Amino acid sequence: MDTVTNPEFLELVRSAGIRWLALGIESAKRDTRLEVSKGKFLDVDIRKVIDQIHSADIEVMANFIVGLPGESKADIEETLRLSLELCTSGWNMYAAMALPGSQLYKQALDRQYALPDTYEGFSFHSFNTIPMPTEYLSAAEVLEFRDRAFTIYHNDKKFLRRIRLRYGDSAVKNIKEMTQVKIRRKIIEQM
Repeated sequence: MDTVTNPEFLELVRSAGIRWLALGIESAKRDTRLEVSKGKFLDVDIRKVIDQIHSADIEVMANFIVGLPGESKADIEETLRLSLELCTSGWNMYAAMALPGSQLYKQALDRQYALPDTYEGFSFHSFNTIPMPTEYLSAAEVLEFRDRAFTIYHNDKKFLRRIRLRYGDSAVKNIKEMTQVKIRRKIIEQM
């Protein structure tokens, strides 16, 4: 996020033919964002950056993570609200995963969280996905929220209007059809 704050830079990027930027926004909570980045990045005004990128005629693939350490239901709902407000043409939300070798993996081991025993369990969209719980939410609650947020975002009227204006009715039709496909999740079915 902090590398694309200069409007002149964005004009140069767009003139080079770049039409999309993928940004790791992660969370609506400033403290969570700074913790995830371990101070590697500057704190920026996310709304202003997204507006500048859109003003440069560049689309954004916004990436969010829910279920990071310390997050509550209110925190992840705030992240969904922020994503809806930003209204980017691309949207990913992931449940926090304790991927082997990561800092989250070390934390999961220290806290004795249940970890996947197969590679499939680390896959973000598999039936056997096991994300991290938080101090306030079970792994199943985090994953259920993520899947529900996917449907909410992709059916949002403001988002669909943006897609229609940029890409036409067929793109909107494809998105609506996509949201009809529900991912089965073992830990959610066992709730």
